[in-house]
Amino acid sequence: MVQGWDRGSPAALDITVTSPLTPATLRDASSTAGAAAYAAECRKHTANDVKCQELGWACIPLAVETFGNWGMEAQGVFSRLASALGMHQGTSKSWALHTIYSRLNMSLVRSVARSILGYVPWNTGGSEKDIPQYGNSLHIAGCDDPIGN
Repeated sequence: MVQGWDRGSPAALDITVTSPLTPATLRDASSTAGAAAYAAECRKHTANDVKCQELGWACIPLAVETFGNWGMEAQGVFSRLASALGMHQGTSKSWALHTIYSRLNMSLVRSVARSILGYVPWNTGGSEKDIPQYGNSLHIAGCDDPIGN
């Protein structure tokens, strides 16, 4: 919750991480950068807008794809924060924005790595040879065909 975000009204910032490799977003994400983040923003608005409006809040989803692409609404929030941060610290908006993205993206990389390491067989006593192999393709559960060449 950010007080005084829009003409004195508070805003609920709702962070969500989404993968562009899910069956629901893969087709659009393969041809349009940020498509999965946009879809996540839409889902958050559908789920939260009515409740936020009842409370007098702005609903702002901060969607990021697992590969680091941020949604348009998140980019707008970060730009606004960078302006305020730059003025407060006496630096340029571009440096403040660079700092914001660098820190957020490093946190994202660490979180994705922890998630991946939680699924690897060697964490449960297995070995790399236990990982299913699909040649040069990536198999996503629920997809009829592996993705790749």
